Amino acid sequence: LARPKFAFLDRVSTALETGELSKVLKLLAQNSITCIAVGGGDDEERWYDAILELQQDGSWEWRAVPQSGKHASVKDHPRLF
Repeated sequence: LARPKFAFLDRVSTALETGELSKVLKLLAQNSITCIAVGGGDDEERWYDAILELQQDGSWEWRAVPQSGKHASVKDHPRLF
């Protein structure tokens, strides 16, 4: 398979249990694959480095997620969630 630079994940937390999701995200990070995940408000923020919230009126908000307790930092494994 090709070595993609990006992976787009659509509501992956609805298809995978927490342990499986952790393994997938770690594997992608170890291979320097940037992830862009589409999720819902019920997704756990701990898996993400940053959140981009899009509103119905077209406005948006970008915010970083604190790194404490995460399996890796964005500096060590560049990913975008």
